[in-house]
Amino acid sequence: MSSSVTLLFLGAVGLAVAAFATKPSKGDIEDKVKDLVVAQIQDKTPVGSDNLVGDLALLGCKLDVDQCYDLVRQTMSIKYTDDILYADVKITAPGSKLNCIGVFAQMYCPGFMNK
Repeated sequence: MSSSVTLLFLGAVGLAVAAFATKPSKGDIEDKVKDLVVAQIQDKTPVGSDNLVGDLALLGCKLDVDQCYDLVRQTMSIKYTDDILYADVKITAPGSKLNCIGVFAQMYCPGFMNK
């Protein structure tokens, strides 16, 4: 076996070990979902007089973000599947369904909360 093939093999093994060792747990995923939802709440601005109920709800959420997240979380379903080197995460919320991947201590969700 040539030295370049050996190095390539060792690099691949090292990458696999790193992926396994840094795969987010179910608790880590819950924390990451909360961080993303809270960021969405904090970034929103009231629409105006066209949506008074929505604006009041948003104001209430901004006043107590944790309690608001707890209410939002009750409407969500998070399915965590441990796939050895990564976590497969499926998030379902009213009007939204996302497929995410947890790997290297991160969670990647294309289009999160943009639907």
